[in-house]
Amino acid sequence: MQEDLTQIRRIRDGDIEAFGELVDKYKNRLFSFLVKLTGSRHDSEEILQEVFIRAFSNINKYDDRWMFSTWIYRIAVNTYKSYMRKEKRNKTIPIDDAMVSENPAVYGNPENVYEKNERRREIISLIRNLKDKQRIPLILKYVKNCSYAEIGDILGISEEAAKMRVFRAKKTICEKYMERHGGEF
Repeated sequence: MQEDLTQIRRIRDGDIEAFGELVDKYKNRLFSFLVKLTGSRHDSEEILQEVFIRAFSNINKYDDRWMFSTWIYRIAVNTYKSYMRKEKRNKTIPIDDAMVSENPAVYGNPENVYEKNERRREIISLIRNLKDKQRIPLILKYVKNCSYAEIGDILGISEEAAKMRVFRAKKTICEKYMERHGGEF
């Protein structure tokens, strides 16, 4: 965190290279997060560019009482929401096959590999069909390993509200999965 604050001071003093260092530090994390939200590498690249433009334009508004990572993730979430509204994207997002990988523990049995991959695809599809209000906190929690406090800060909600949204997302996924499989989980 201290390293980020040092770079931010340098940026505010006109050092553009310091901003490049922040971009290098956060671009892969943010891109991974955005791909999971959009399901599209192309859209994620466009959104990521806008995230860094907004961050640079608003660097003087950054409050150092917050972690920089929380601030930039909040910009990413807001940029994603704006992009999706602007583009009026279809809610059905294609499943990224790269997210469904084989588990080396079951290599000996092709049927197990197939079943496990099908289950993963189905769960990913269920996650993608959640409303952003539930999907974003779920991804922040279980993919980006954010704490509930960080999720709350990123989304501008309380820690308790963040916990509740993650809980409701998991509950929704379980209910939909059970509906599809006649009550079997």
